[in-house]
Amino acid sequence: MIYFNCGVHNANRTAFFNCINEDGKQIGTFLIDFNTDEKFVYATEPDESEIFDISPCGTKVLTIDRTYKKRKRKTKIFNLKTKELLFETNVFFGYEAWFTSVPNLLVVRAGIKGKSNDKLFLFDTQKNEIMHFMQGNACLTYCSKNFYNDVFVYPNSRKKDEVIVLDLNTLEEKTIHLGAKKLIHRVEALGNDEFFAIDGDFFAIKFNVKGEILWKTKKLDWEKFYYAPNFFILDNQIIFNDSLGNRIDISTGELIHTNVQSWGKSTPFFDN
Repeated sequence: MIYFNCGVHNANRTAFFNCINEDGKQIGTFLIDFNTDEKFVYATEPDESEIFDISPCGTKVLTIDRTYKKRKRKTKIFNLKTKELLFETNVFFGYEAWFTSVPNLLVVRAGIKGKSNDKLFLFDTQKNEIMHFMQGNACLTYCSKNFYNDVFVYPNSRKKDEVIVLDLNTLEEKTIHLGAKKLIHRVEALGNDEFFAIDGDFFAIKFNVKGEILWKTKKLDWEKFYYAPNFFILDNQIIFNDSLGNRIDISTGELIHTNVQSWGKSTPFFDN
């Protein structure tokens, strides 16, 4: 059996896949262009490297080597189709990284020499240096992947009831409090200075940049999860990965239960 994690670039209809076997060994890292049905392989050796993101322009790929030898573990940027190496660094021991809406800035969670814990920070690929350390060290999967108006939004992993709004141009931060009694688990930017979050008590909250609560659901029935479930946004709805029929209307906060039909496209790329 093959397991995989993946990411997509909706505008360019491309997706990347990091495939892992039953023993937990990575056995393939590749990208598919669904416009042309082309496959671009970025790693064939076990545990060689892993793709983490496709650039907003759709022409670059961000990878992190999987070796645990510190000087050899590099974060790299490639041309998506030619696979030309455009940038690499070993300034940090990378765990996760994303492109941002500012071309030369990456958001990274990594180990830093001389620091006791891993850090969340902005990294400038032109200067090859860290530009800004963030509060806490939240995993990127709990932060917003939408960079509306060049803003990065993330939960403070060390202080309860804090969402941080970071301006990528000025590096100024604003802290928003939602009245939660626990840590904010996940946050996502919705556009128009509005955001969606799930707190440690499993309340879903929509709020704006002023900190005004636009709606708050009743407690969601997910006590079995240690952390808030993953979700994606489609057709003005919050859709939860592990339960596609359970959704939240973004406009009203109404909980929706719907029957779900499977959809997708057959591809031979997982067989070779």
